[in-house]
Amino acid sequence: MRNLITGTLFIVAMLPIIANADIRSDMQDSELSLVQVVQNALDEGMPIDAIVAEMIDVSPEQSNSIVATAMILRAEAFESIILAAITGGAEPTEVVRVALAASDGENERAIVRAVTRAAPESADEVQQLASQLTEGGGPAGPTATPGPQVEPTIPSASGGGSASTAEDVDNILAASAEVQTVLNEVEAALADAGFTAAEVTTAVDQITQTLSDAQANVDTAITFLTTLRDDVQAGATTDEILAGIDDAIASISGDAATG
Repeated sequence: MRNLITGTLFIVAMLPIIANADIRSDMQDSELSLVQVVQNALDEGMPIDAIVAEMIDVSPEQSNSIVATAMILRAEAFESIILAAITGGAEPTEVVRVALAASDGENERAIVRAVTRAAPESADEVQQLASQLTEGGGPAGPTATPGPQVEPTIPSASGGGSASTAEDVDNILAASAEVQTVLNEVEAALADAGFTAAEVTTAVDQITQTLSDAQANVDTAITFLTTLRDDVQAGATTDEILAGIDDAIASISGDAATG
């Protein structure tokens, strides 16, 4: 769940959301990104698998970017996203490639299993590709995958969601990975400083939720997290650390209110 937060809050929060979403019409709007199209549909109450299926039906050439966007916005629903994508005609090897990259190292084995269940005829090819993309020797090893190989056909002017390109999706994934790395370092530093596992979880959840609520951008998030990490590693006391977190949260919230 924490990857879901850090994978989206800094990008999605900066995008305007339009009410009364209609996927087909949204996909014809060159001013909307794929992130906005998906988020609009989610806000209207559509399930993510139905969203993916309809988006791929409207614009099959963007299936890679659609899968990556859906995985970022609803990481916990990866099985239904994968099934909808493959049922809708997306290539299983491309689905596993993009899903592994977008998952930021989580649920790797489960993602591979989901793809092979949805496309059993491609199981060997999918397993082989997953082994190449991940480290650790298995079909999907324990370490994070390399950078995403998201290269959909660039949408035409009349194509759906034409404000979104492969580069946009790459940028979302890169920003997520960068923030996640620093957040992991903060977690480790707090644990080394003597915080219990429950205290670390509470602190990190509070931090990420505040950043999300404040619609903090990537630079703000990294600056805040890096400063916190450095303070903890420098030997700040528990009271100083907690006060620093509170001060930073108040500052970020204040910036958002006045920005």
